[in-house]
Amino acid sequence: MLSLLNAAKAVLAVELGREEWRDNRALCAYCQVATLASAASAVLALPEARRALRRLLSR
Repeated sequence: MLSLLNAAKAVLAVELGREEWRDNRALCAYCQVATLASAASAVLALPEARRALRRLLSR
């Protein structure tokens, strides 16, 4: 569940960055850092999500 939340946050951060660029033709430093942190969090959660999915499917 947490992995899904991390993935959703990463997608939202990218979408907000695209909106910021479309409206202002600029990206704030905070937005860039938040997007990178969200993407890193989602990537780091993948192994745990994979293990959880395997465990659920093996039942």
